[in-house]
Amino acid sequence: MKMYGVNEVFAVLKDNKITTNIESVRRWLREGALEGEASNSRKEGWKISEEALQRFLELRLPTNKMNEEKESINATNIVLIKEQARKEMWFEVTEKNVWEGHN
Repeated sequence: MKMYGVNEVFAVLKDNKITTNIESVRRWLREGALEGEASNSRKEGWKISEEALQRFLELRLPTNKMNEEKESINATNIVLIKEQARKEMWFEVTEKNVWEGHN
């Protein structure tokens, strides 16, 4: 089982855009949101297992993926709305030009 230090975990979380501050990692460890083993020595610091890091990533990443999907859906809806507006305007202009002057 691979064990990571706080700096290594921070690098992984930063790459995944979960945090930009190493103190967040330490706080999550103290609060128990991120599982880790505290050593008796401050020099050694926290040790986090690969499984604990993966569980933490799974809890944090799905929200980001869902937000990206929502943004993609919203962009698609905007394109469809614009296309519908163009169609309606085209029909109005065409109808006006065809019938203008014919009473």
